[in-house]
Amino acid sequence: DIRTILLKDCTNSTTAALTLYPQLSFSSTSSTADKGMQLCGFGGIAGWIRNSASYTFTNCDNAGTITLSALKITNSKGNSPRSISVGGILGLAAPCNAGLMRDPSASDYPEVYNVRLENCDNDGTIYNYGVNYSSRGETNNKVFTGGIAGSLAGTSGAKANVISCSNTGDIITHDY
Repeated sequence: DIRTILLKDCTNSTTAALTLYPQLSFSSTSSTADKGMQLCGFGGIAGWIRNSASYTFTNCDNAGTITLSALKITNSKGNSPRSISVGGILGLAAPCNAGLMRDPSASDYPEVYNVRLENCDNDGTIYNYGVNYSSRGETNNKVFTGGIAGSLAGTSGAKANVISCSNTGDIITHDY
């Protein structure tokens, strides 16, 4: 069965500022790698969606300030998350398993994965202060920031659609 998840008429008001400023350290149990946290998503309505399903956001609005600062997230090798996504409505939509983005050709790729954002509006300021990766010599890390969605991953079989949405809020990211 295909799960259908509908978020309709959801609102985050101007008085509801959301801030994620985690101070966390972690280590891998693997003796061969210490990957730590791979992905981080944060948004005004939803932070991160990843499982097999069809997700629809309809008439969802954010007017609050959304702030993510990952300056204090490190693993035992000093690495930060590889992908930090912040959005006014949705932070991150990426088919994945155990925190890792999946290759669409992988055997465990979700059978059904569709994301639709329709008639959603963001008026809030979006701050994404990831980590200053250059100071740690990390070159493959990404910071994604958007008024509606921080990052949407899709393929021809796993679609991500944004329809009739608007952003009037400021978008502020770290200086990369």
